[in-house]
Amino acid sequence: MSTSRVSILIPCYNGEKYIDRAFESILSQTEKGIQVIFTDDGSTDNSILTAESYIQRFKEKGFQLIILKKDNGGAASAIKLCLTKVSNKYVFPFDVDDLLLPDACELMADFLDNNPDCNLILANGFSVTENARTIIRKDDLPQKCSIFNGLLDGTVCNIPGMYMVRSFPIKEYYFNHTFIESRFGQNLQLLLPAAYNSTAGYISKPVLLYTVHQGSHSNPGNYEGKMKNMDGYRQIRLDMLNDMKLLSDENKRLVEMAYYSAALIVDAQYGRCEEYNMHYNELRKFRAPLFRERMEYSIINELPSQYLYRFIFRIQSLISRR
Repeated sequence: MSTSRVSILIPCYNGEKYIDRAFESILSQTEKGIQVIFTDDGSTDNSILTAESYIQRFKEKGFQLIILKKDNGGAASAIKLCLTKVSNKYVFPFDVDDLLLPDACELMADFLDNNPDCNLILANGFSVTENARTIIRKDDLPQKCSIFNGLLDGTVCNIPGMYMVRSFPIKEYYFNHTFIESRFGQNLQLLLPAAYNSTAGYISKPVLLYTVHQGSHSNPGNYEGKMKNMDGYRQIRLDMLNDMKLLSDENKRLVEMAYYSAALIVDAQYGRCEEYNMHYNELRKFRAPLFRERMEYSIINELPSQYLYRFIFRIQSLISRR
């Protein structure tokens, strides 16, 4: 086995308080010869000094730690800079506020070594809050499958630390294309070119502890912030499809389905009846509402049918527990 297979890409903005535990989780990896490329995205705290304090530790482990610094421009611009330093055959994006389980890199790199027909590999993870730890992917994917449409319609999540991609197709694509410096969707910009006309592998074993922080960029604590995020993710999907010359009516339909499905969840969470009804009617132009969405519609509009939906939902929940 090669002693150097994996390049971990870490964008960081004001992540000083997370770096110690994130770097310790990298140093605990069973994979050999990891290259870590850390880009400080214009932090105003001591992120870069904290990262620099680990250079010797990484060297002693046999890992390479490259530290880059740039003006603040968002995670996508930081990942773009990271890519210029990648020297290994597998790229592994990772957020500085999360934790890797010890065999994460080795498990995914071994899969790609053993399955040359796959351009990328997805794994599972735990979503961690102050009070709970839950599996992120509850319905297992096939061991090998196409995920391109799932990335467009939102049914395949793209959390960094839960996927690894071959660096060759990414470098090949961005040799002739520009990495879009959006504050959204840096993961989609790595995944979509790798997933198009290619097979993805899947392993169900969790490799990541994904930490949920209320009020963070990815999880703002208010309705307006969450809708702004969804608008951004919708736009980056459309921009990528346009860049890949794949902006067909069917692909646009998948993107709209992802947007309105997610919008309904946020509308229901915040009790926004008017917005829910608007997004519900828009979603119906692209697909039939799911049972959950029909139930929420009846509840938020205080329709008599809500009691029937609640009863059916309770029965389904009791059956699923058996």
